[in-house]
Amino acid sequence: MVPPQSIMVTALLALPLAAQPLAISPEAHGVTWDPWMLLVPIDHPEGSGQIAPAHSPEEELRFMGAGKQGPDLEATHPGKGGHKLHWQRLDPESQPRAEPSTAHIKFAEHFPEGINNTGLTDNAAAYLYRAVRAEEKTSLTVELGSDDGCRVWLNGELVYSANMERGVIYRDDSLKLELEEGLNHLLVKVANGGGAWGFQLWSKLEFTPAVRQKMQLGINAAIDRGVEFLFRTQQRDGSWAFHAGRYRNGQTALSLYAILKSGVSVEHQSVQRALAYLRQRRPRMTYSTTTEILALAAAHRDGDGERIEALVEQLVDWQQGSFGYPAGEHDLSCTQYGALGYWIGDSHGYAVPERSWNHLARSALKFHNPDGGFSYKPNGASTGAMTVAGLTVIAVCRQHFGEDDFPKRDREKLEKAHSTGMDWLAEHFTVSTNPHASGDGNTQHKYYYLYGLERLAALLGASEFGTHNWYWEGASHLLQIQGDEGQWASAYGEPEPNTAFALLFLNRATGTISGPGASSGQRNLYATSGEDAQVIMRAKGDTPLSLWLSEIQPSVRASHRREGEEGQGLYLEAVEYFANGMSIARMAADSTKLWRGETFAMQHTFSRRGVHTLQLKLHFADVPGAEGGRPATVSSALLEVRVDALMEDWMLDYTDDQRASLAISARKEMRASSTRGGNGAALAFDNLQSTAWVCAADDGEPSVTVEFRRALRIDRVVLSHCSGTQIHFGKYDRATRVSIDLGGKRKPILFDMNPDEFRKTICVLPRKVRVTRLTVRVLDRLPGRKFPGSVGFSEVELRLGDE
Repeated sequence: MVPPQSIMVTALLALPLAAQPLAISPEAHGVTWDPWMLLVPIDHPEGSGQIAPAHSPEEELRFMGAGKQGPDLEATHPGKGGHKLHWQRLDPESQPRAEPSTAHIKFAEHFPEGINNTGLTDNAAAYLYRAVRAEEKTSLTVELGSDDGCRVWLNGELVYSANMERGVIYRDDSLKLELEEGLNHLLVKVANGGGAWGFQLWSKLEFTPAVRQKMQLGINAAIDRGVEFLFRTQQRDGSWAFHAGRYRNGQTALSLYAILKSGVSVEHQSVQRALAYLRQRRPRMTYSTTTEILALAAAHRDGDGERIEALVEQLVDWQQGSFGYPAGEHDLSCTQYGALGYWIGDSHGYAVPERSWNHLARSALKFHNPDGGFSYKPNGASTGAMTVAGLTVIAVCRQHFGEDDFPKRDREKLEKAHSTGMDWLAEHFTVSTNPHASGDGNTQHKYYYLYGLERLAALLGASEFGTHNWYWEGASHLLQIQGDEGQWASAYGEPEPNTAFALLFLNRATGTISGPGASSGQRNLYATSGEDAQVIMRAKGDTPLSLWLSEIQPSVRASHRREGEEGQGLYLEAVEYFANGMSIARMAADSTKLWRGETFAMQHTFSRRGVHTLQLKLHFADVPGAEGGRPATVSSALLEVRVDALMEDWMLDYTDDQRASLAISARKEMRASSTRGGNGAALAFDNLQSTAWVCAADDGEPSVTVEFRRALRIDRVVLSHCSGTQIHFGKYDRATRVSIDLGGKRKPILFDMNPDEFRKTICVLPRKVRVTRLTVRVLDRLPGRKFPGSVGFSEVELRLGDE
C-alpha cells in the first residue's frame, strides 16, 4: 500500500510546499546576533575620563579575530571589591536573533547574584560581548549610546572610542561594522565615573514590501501552530488550566479570545466548549471578567449582550477610582483591564456612569512617574508593560470623552502624562524584553507587554513608537522564539497565557472590537504529494471538508488518449472519493466529452474527530480505438487529514460536570497506594480536570480511596484518564480495566475503561447504593511513552441520576 501523504499548502491552487511551518524573519544583510554576555563590575579608577586602561577581558582580543574561537566565556576575571566574576548571559532566551536591538542596559541592575551594587558602580567598567554571524561579507551601520565612556572592538580591532561623561542616548553615535563572512566577535567596554551607568546598541531593520510579504508567510504559519497548541492544551471540560483555581474563567477566556482573533470559526468545537464552560459560572476577578468580555465580544453571538452588560456592571461595582483584583491593593494592571471592559461596554451600548469614567481617567495619574513612565503601584519603577497600560487607560478614556469633553479638571495633567509616557516608550523601546522591568519581569511579562503594545498602537492608530516599527519588529522576534510545539513560553514556562498574548499581537487583535479575526488562510489545507503522483487531490477545511480533483499528470493523459486525438486530453466515466477505505461519493462524468479540468468538487462531514485517510479514484471511459494496456482506473496517493472542529454529542456534557459530582461536599479523607511527585489523591476529587492523582512508577497495584463524612446515595462512578489534554495523551500509562470497591461486604465491580483518553468512562452500578467509602483499583493498563508505570485519574466523580 502507498503510505499516506499530506502537506499543507499556502493557496488553493499552489504547488505543494513542505509541511514544516515557515519561520521567516527579516535578517538584516543575512546577519544573526547571539545574546549579550556581560562582565560587571571591574575596578576602573580612572572613571569616565580615561577609557583606555585595559583589563583582563582585553587580553583575549587576540582570540577574537574573524572566524576565531572568541573569548573564554567560562574564565574567571578579577572584579571590583575583590569579587571573582564570570560572564553572564543577559537574555535568558538564548536563540540568536536577526535584530541587534537591545533595551537600555543598566549595569547596576545586572550585578551577579550575591554581589550588592552599593559602592561598586562608581569608577568601574563593564564589558559586553556577543558573537555576530554573517552569511556573506557585509557592512552594517549601528547606532549606540553609553554612560559614560565607551570602546568597541570588532574582530579584535578597535573601531570606536569615546572619553566623556554623558547619559545614554542610543543615537549619540553611529558606527559602521565591517562584518566578515561567518563568525565575528563584538566586544564593548563602558567605563563609569559616577551616577547612572548604561549602554544601548540599535540598528533599524528595513521592512520593505518584499520583506513583509516573505514574513507574512511565516506569521501565518506561526499563528496556525500557536492555535494548534491551544487546541491541544484545552481540557475535557472546555477550560484551560493556567491558574484555573484562582482565576476560574481567566485563561479560558484569554485562550478563546486569541483563537477567535486567529480566524477560528465560532462553530468550532473548541470554541463551543469554551463558551459553554464560561457560561457555567461568573468570573470572580477583574482580569477574568474583562477577558471574558473580550472573548464574548469576539464571538459576536446573539444573546451574549446581556452577559456582557452584566459583566461590565460587575466591573462598575468593583471600581474604587482604580481597580484591584478586585480585593486588596489597587494596581495599574488591573486598572487597565477595568478600562478595557468599559471600552467594550461602550461599544455595546452599556452606559458606564460618567463618574466611573472620570475616576478611571484620574486614577491613571497616580501611577505616572517623574521619568515619564508608569509603574505597577504608585511610586514604583517604570516598566514597558505598565507604561503601555497607563497610556491605554488614557487612550480608552479619550475615546470615550472625545477631545473636547476630556475632563477639564485633569486635562492638562493627562495630556502631559500621555506625551511623556510616549517619549519614555520611544526611548526604552524593545521587543525582546519588558523594558526597564527589574529582575524576573524582564522575560516573564514580555508577552503581556507585547500584547499591550499592539493594543495601544491600535487605539492610537500608531504604526511606530519613536523610530520603531512595533509590529514588524515584534513579529520578527516572535517568529524566532516560537517553541517546537507551537507555544511561546518564558523562563517560567506559562505557555498558555504567553501563547495567547503572542497570537493576539500577531493577529493585531485590537483592530476590531467585536467579531472574530481573519483566518491566516493556511490552516487545514492539504494536497497529495510525491514525484510519482499521477493524480493530485486537494482538500480544505474541517467540518465540512471540501475535496476536489486538482490535476491529472500528462503521462496519464497520454496513456488514455484516443487514436488521432494526441494531446487533446482524456475521457472520464466517473470520479470516486474514498474516506478511510470506504466509498463516500461517486460523481458521474460525461464520457462523450474530453476532460477539460473539471474539479468534481464535493464536501464531506466526518462523524468523528481525529485523523482520516482520503483517496480519489478516476474511472476512465471505455474508448474504442484507445491504445491497449491502459488501466481502467487510476488512484491518487492516500491523503491524511485531521478533523478537529467537529462537535461530538458528548462534548458539551463535560462543560458542566463540575456541578454533578457528589463527592466534593461530603469527602472526609482521600488516600492512594502511592503518589508521583505532588499528584496526590485529593486531586482526583477536586472538581478540576486540570489536576490528577498519579501513582508512583513502581506501584504494581495502584488504587485511590475516598471516605465520606456521611453516606452518599449513588448509581454511577465516572472516571477520567489522568491525561486530560491532547498534548499529554500517551505520556502516562492508560488504565484499561478497573475495579470499584463500594465498601462493606460488597464485591468489587469490574469495568473496562474507554480507550479514548479524552472520553470519560461512565461506570453504571447495578442499582442505587449508599457508600461511605469508595476505592478504585487499576487492574490492567497500557504503558505510557514518557512516564511508564505511572497511571491515575484526573477526576473520580460520584453521581446519582440527573443530579
